[in-house]
Amino acid sequence: MKEDWIYRRGDLYLVDLGAPIGSKQGGVRPVVVLQNDTGNFYAPTITVAPLTSKINKKKRLPTHYLLRKAKGLERPSTVLAEQIDTCDKTSVIRYLGKVSRGQMRGIDEAVRVQLGYYIPEQIMGSRHRSRKGGETDG
Repeated sequence: MKEDWIYRRGDLYLVDLGAPIGSKQGGVRPVVVLQNDTGNFYAPTITVAPLTSKINKKKRLPTHYLLRKAKGLERPSTVLAEQIDTCDKTSVIRYLGKVSRGQMRGIDEAVRVQLGYYIPEQIMGSRHRSRKGGETDG
């Protein structure tokens, strides 16, 4: 039973994310597990980031991390940290492999950007622009 598998942070799985809605990734695709191993053990769900192999069609964002090579992936893929999702363990189809520690550090940086824990320098200069309603940062 898939719910009894041992899920680890950094594992790659093939998962059915359901029907895509708008720009949200969906369908059967590889994902990387982002959730901590304690949550992976106890929860009936896992927190993941989807991957896409269409690396030349997607605009490169600070929330992307390119996996040129990873155990279990057939081709280079981009981790889409801006599309973090929680999926039920029953939607997992099969184990693919695992990213390296160095790759996980790169993925973590993309996740920090997505969650606002880290803002790249090129974006910092644009943060003081006026927002709707006339509010500004600062």
